[in-house]
Amino acid sequence: MPIHPDVAKLIAGGLPGDLVLVGGQAAIFFAQKYCGEEPVLKKLQELTSTDSDFLGTRDHFPLLSQRLGVKPQIPPRKGGMFALSLARFYTNTSDPPHAVEVLRHIRGVREQEILRTALHQQAGPDSGTHFSIINPVLLLEAKAANVMELDQQDRNDSGHLWIAAFATRAYLRELNMKPDHGRALVTLANRVLDLADSHRGIDLLERFQLDVTQCLPKLEPNHPSVVSFLQKGLPERLARIRRRAGSEGLAESPSRPRF
Repeated sequence: MPIHPDVAKLIAGGLPGDLVLVGGQAAIFFAQKYCGEEPVLKKLQELTSTDSDFLGTRDHFPLLSQRLGVKPQIPPRKGGMFALSLARFYTNTSDPPHAVEVLRHIRGVREQEILRTALHQQAGPDSGTHFSIINPVLLLEAKAANVMELDQQDRNDSGHLWIAAFATRAYLRELNMKPDHGRALVTLANRVLDLADSHRGIDLLERFQLDVTQCLPKLEPNHPSVVSFLQKGLPERLARIRRRAGSEGLAESPSRPRF
């Protein structure tokens, strides 16, 4: 399924770099982008998202109102997801109306980290405009937080989590093809291992059979930082994670699904 028409309308004209597409629509974008490299994403991209989320501020309201043709609705401050939301823009592009939501922050990831690591994508193959989207690694962290902390009735976070897992592997493989990005690659690879080595990572392994370490692709040793990571950092961290999983009764077994 393509990204929602509301998102397509917004990104077609380009967006400020500090207005970042996050959430389910970001997952769907990555499913489309990387389905050639990770074929299972062809099935997962059929998942939907009930709204379109952007990390932003009130300064973005005028632009969004102009592009969408509606005024923002400010939610009550009553905790839960509303505590994360600055405003919703309800459009008439679908029934029921679709909501474009501006979030002050999202679960599981600091907003400054999202802004710092966001990817800047071209709006279309022949377009000179760009928009920002959450890094797949951080989307993985955010969706892991959602599946563990939120009631999943009428939500697709678990499906989006798997999209983020495959997209993370595809993105890191893509980054590895740029030797001058070696340090950034290792930093992101270590974030993946941080998640795998956390209580949340162990819970993902137990509840969803998602071994987060498999989000790391086979890496080429084309940068000194990558060489050091492959020779020392990665083996040591994988051994630690396996020991921890084993102590939780989750030792690797042939029956565990691999991706």
